[in-house]
Amino acid sequence: LAIGVPANITAFLYFSRQKNRNPVQAYFNRVYTLITLVDVIVCLTLGAISDSSLASNRHGTLFSTPAFCWVWGFIWGVLSILSVFMISVLSVSRLILLLFPLRILPATLARIIPALYLLFISGLLCFLLAAEYVVVYYDVRYMFCTLSGLAQRSPDYIIQATDARSEHLIRII
Repeated sequence: LAIGVPANITAFLYFSRQKNRNPVQAYFNRVYTLITLVDVIVCLTLGAISDSSLASNRHGTLFSTPAFCWVWGFIWGVLSILSVFMISVLSVSRLILLLFPLRILPATLARIIPALYLLFISGLLCFLLAAEYVVVYYDVRYMFCTLSGLAQRSPDYIIQATDARSEHLIRII
C-alpha cells in the first residue's frame, strides 16, 4: 500500500497529462492511464487484506461483515479480470500496429472497449451470483473473500443443493 498507491497515482498523473503528438500516442496514453487507474484501485483494495493479516483470528474487522465480504469479493473478481484484459488490450494494440504500421487507432477506443468489457463482466458476475452458480466466501488460507464455483471451494464449505447447477455451468465455461 505504501509504495503501490503513490507510485500508481504518480504514473496515472504522468500518463493523463501527457501531450499527444499523434493519434497513436494519444491511444496508448489512454490505455496506460486506464491500466494505472485499475492498479490504484487494486492497491486500495489490499487494505482489507492487511487488516485481516494483522488480526489474531485471521478474519479482521472488515471481512467479518458478510456484506463487506460480498462486495469486496465482487470488486476483487472484476478488478482481477479487468487488469488482465487491459494488458491484453495493450498487447493486441501493439500487434495491430506491428502488422499495420500506418493504421491509426482512435483514442476513444481506449476507453470504449474497456468500458464495454467492464459492463459485460460486471453483468455476468451479477448473474452468476444471483443464480448461485458462483458464491463469495472467506478463504482463511489467503485471508480474503473470493468468488468461487464448486470445483474451487474450500473443504470446510457446506455444499448446498444448488452446487449441481454450479458444477455444470463451470464445465460449460
